[in-house]
Amino acid sequence: MDKIINTIAEELNIKPNQVESTVKLIDEGNTIPFIARYRKEVTGGLSDEILRDLGERLTYLRNLEKRKEEIIKSIDEQGKLNDEILQAVAIAKTLSEVEDIYRPYKQKKKTRATVAKAKGLEPLAKIIIEQKEVKPIEEVAKEYVNIDKLSDEDKKNKDKVVATVEDAIQGALDIIAEDISDNAKYRKEITHKDLRKAIEVMLKKHPTCRWRSEKVKSRKYFILAEGYAWLTQVYFQKEKSLTDADVDFFEDRIKQYEELLKIEHNENWWNEDMNIKQLCNYFNRKENTVRKAIKKMCDNGFEQYKFLVDGKIVISSKGVEWICKNVFKQKYLELLEQYKMELTELYIKADYPYDYFFGRN
Repeated sequence: MDKIINTIAEELNIKPNQVESTVKLIDEGNTIPFIARYRKEVTGGLSDEILRDLGERLTYLRNLEKRKEEIIKSIDEQGKLNDEILQAVAIAKTLSEVEDIYRPYKQKKKTRATVAKAKGLEPLAKIIIEQKEVKPIEEVAKEYVNIDKLSDEDKKNKDKVVATVEDAIQGALDIIAEDISDNAKYRKEITHKDLRKAIEVMLKKHPTCRWRSEKVKSRKYFILAEGYAWLTQVYFQKEKSLTDADVDFFEDRIKQYEELLKIEHNENWWNEDMNIKQLCNYFNRKENTVRKAIKKMCDNGFEQYKFLVDGKIVISSKGVEWICKNVFKQKYLELLEQYKMELTELYIKADYPYDYFFGRN
């Protein structure tokens, strides 16, 4: 109760003892109009407007605490309660946040995803979203077709049958879509408008990645599984800057592609020394900005990458690489994206899974 009183006092910019006295009057059955007119000496002269706000917040916060208790009890009964969940519930400030935390643990009504999970398709969903499987996804999905393994009785139950490879893949995609929707990390404060904006940013930053496909005679469009991975790991994450997360994402995807394709990693983008003018052209930056980047490189202990030729400053290829990766990261990102798409073409030609989409209106 003290927590609620202090929260209301802070929100309404009044004293805690005023809140406490008013709450006591409300709990005794007094109405807000009665308290405002006849109990000013008890409330410290709180106005009608503040009393109404106080009453509304009191009801809301009490309901919030009650719901927190219910959710903690429910998750505990499922044997899934841990310190991370307890902390998340404790700091949640709205019913919406609390429900988002509870969503993955709520007993679900029957959905396409729950049916797919009952069919044992969760491992296939993980394979598709991670895109680390060496074999073509159709070949992997064959292992989940179970119609020949079921009894005659079970074959009559559509909720148990995986009849074709296409059914297995579609069920896995249904699981992925619901899991993303259920994840509080991505649901919090994310509206349909936010998602549209995120997709626009993704397509603008990485137009060559072909992460969106549209149906000609429909308003619907589809986002590639790799595009969904970018949205969750880059745009909606909070731990890093967008650029740093973007770089990490492409470096990771490149590593995965190289491992699958058995290609040795070789960054041969920086094999020439450059003077100031060449650096300006390469990074499309003004001279003053380039000089600041060189100073930053030297300040970080890499003076050996800078030398003079005929009295002019020259940066070694190693220095160009350092500046690219640590200062002008957008240029580095462009190089990563270009190389990643080259690997993607090889990946597709090798019949690896790339073209699995999630529908979006």
